[in-house]
Amino acid sequence: MTKIVVLDGHTANPGDVSWEPLERLGEITVHDRTKPGDVVACAADADVVLTNKTVLTAEAIAALPRLKLICVLATGYNVVDVAAAKARGIPVCNVPEYSTPNVAQAVFAMLLGPRGGRWSTRPIWRRRSTPGGSPGQASTSFRSCRRRRRIPCSRRRAA
Repeated sequence: MTKIVVLDGHTANPGDVSWEPLERLGEITVHDRTKPGDVVACAADADVVLTNKTVLTAEAIAALPRLKLICVLATGYNVVDVAAAKARGIPVCNVPEYSTPNVAQAVFAMLLGPRGGRWSTRPIWRRRSTPGGSPGQASTSFRSCRRRRRIPCSRRRAA
């Protein structure tokens, strides 16, 4: 039977989702959180390791002889030493479309939400850093840019 170990189940499922679909695929062990020094002990006999934030180093991957698959429960895979996994022929998978519908829904909620589409009047859209600038440098507003274009340079006041 395939042994599946989830190293940081709390980040992927704080208790509101069932692990039952994974239980159908094999024997599953879910650790809420795994400290970096405990990765090998927690996943010692795992065929499949699922992680979200717990780092899988080259040393940890080398110390897991049964490991056949690493799944990252997020969009990236920066928590896995991919070169070490590749050297052992272990595929590394992630979830590239994680929360895509939620992001689209959030965007439209902000655009059409309680402010009735008046998103352009929000301060975040009126005050922007100058191109290449950083927070704390001079900011301009779209409205002030329009006004400045109408005033000849000779009549502008020095700041």
